[in-house]
Amino acid sequence: HVIACENAIGATDTLAEHIKDPRNTSPERLEDHHLRARYANSAIDRIVPAQDADAGLDVTLEKFFEWVVDRTPFEDVGIPDIKGINWVDNLGPFIERKLFTVNTGHATAAY
Repeated sequence: HVIACENAIGATDTLAEHIKDPRNTSPERLEDHHLRARYANSAIDRIVPAQDADAGLDVTLEKFFEWVVDRTPFEDVGIPDIKGINWVDNLGPFIERKLFTVNTGHATAAY
């Protein structure tokens, strides 16, 4: 199961296109790829507050998070049991809400 957790719309689709490109993956591996891999887009809301400069690799996260994932790529094989995911049939409204609330708020404060 491939779920790109990036702050980009359709990030998993972009990754899937790269993987499925015969210039990047051998034809032998692509032959039955559709039987082995499922790609689902997601919307992630997880805030990383300001970190201490000397924290090294330690990262502090806010306790609240939302991880919404498109369930449709798994319809023929069953929805995987992954803790923390809210599976939905239509990711669009969740992406719009994130863009117009979280991301717009951050952009407004930054500019």
